Amino acid sequence: MATVRRTSVEFNYQLVVTRVYEEGEEALLEEEDETDDERVFLISSELQFHSSSFDGQPTFIWRDTEGDEDDHYEFVATGCNEPTRVFFESSVLQALYERTYQKSSDKAKTADLKKLMYIPPAPTPGSRPGASPTNTRSAAATTQDVADQLARTSISSPPPPSSSPPPAMPSSQPPRETPTAPAGTRIISLEAELLEFDYEADAFRSEGDQFDAQIVLADHGNFNYFIVVLDEGSPWLAHELTSQLNCKWSK
Repeated sequence: MATVRRTSVEFNYQLVVTRVYEEGEEALLEEEDETDDERVFLISSELQFHSSSFDGQPTFIWRDTEGDEDDHYEFVATGCNEPTRVFFESSVLQALYERTYQKSSDKAKTADLKKLMYIPPAPTPGSRPGASPTNTRSAAATTQDVADQLARTSISSPPPPSSSPPPAMPSSQPPRETPTAPAGTRIISLEAELLEFDYEADAFRSEGDQFDAQIVLADHGNFNYFIVVLDEGSPWLAHELTSQLNCKWSK
């Protein structure tokens, strides 16, 4: 699992790769003296972070700054869809922006973020360990996908709804199930606009701007927080806040 984690130093973030155990694996590893469950990399321009593909699966590639010049890591994000890949790479760009300019990325302009994108060089035999020239070209193509996404919408805030609603299209998605909002203490409540990603249109669509967005501390467990969205008092979504969400609070 790969995540972006804030450090104790302001405007500095880490790329964290954590091993996810299958059932029974962790118990066996507890008997070993040492395990290598987590690898941490400071997000900086030296990482040359970019995306590519391997056997049809999206990958993220970065330099091993403690190794030789040509040493790289490649994280294969098996099953990761395109919006998630673009969002994760955009999150790394935000972290890189804050370290480079020592200020928040909330008001970063699209052009500023695009300047920080690493474009891999033209493919040559052996240019990237473990990758074919096809995969190296794919790295440049997928990085351009992120540039296109940045050109369409700001990273720090969702795109505004269009002035005229798009024509209705039949959806192959199953009907949305009504979630159960957790019982607990409401930490904050704000009126908010909800945007949902439409995979067929490859764009966000507005579900409305009169939703009640809340952060709730659940009664069960220890320090279990949820983000809850209500529509006229009825739950629209209820997600537990975990590192896998890559969530960001912004006003």
